Amino acid sequence: MNNEMRKLGFYVFVSNAVYMRDVGKNTVLIVEAEMPDRKHIPSHGVYVYTFYKAQYLNEKLIRYKVYAERVSIRYCLMKVKKQVAFLKTHEIIQ
Repeated sequence: MNNEMRKLGFYVFVSNAVYMRDVGKNTVLIVEAEMPDRKHIPSHGVYVYTFYKAQYLNEKLIRYKVYAERVSIRYCLMKVKKQVAFLKTHEIIQ
C-alpha cells in the first residue's frame, strides 16, 4: 500500500495507516485505516479504510467529502486512483 500511495503522490504519515496529498492551498486528500472491533472484522483483512477530501480555513475544518468509508484496501485504492485521475484530467493537480 505504501508504494502504491507514493506513486499516486501521497505522503505516508503512518505506514499502512495514514496517507495525505495536498490538492490545493487549503484542500487535502486523506486515506485513513482503522481496526474495527473484534465483532466486525471484515473477511478481506484486518483494517478497513476511509478515503475523503478535507478543506480547511485558518487550520479549521470547514468541509469534507467522503469517497469511501470503512472499505477494503483494494476498493479504497481503486477509489483513490479514480479521484487522482479525475483531478489530473481537470488539471487541478499534476
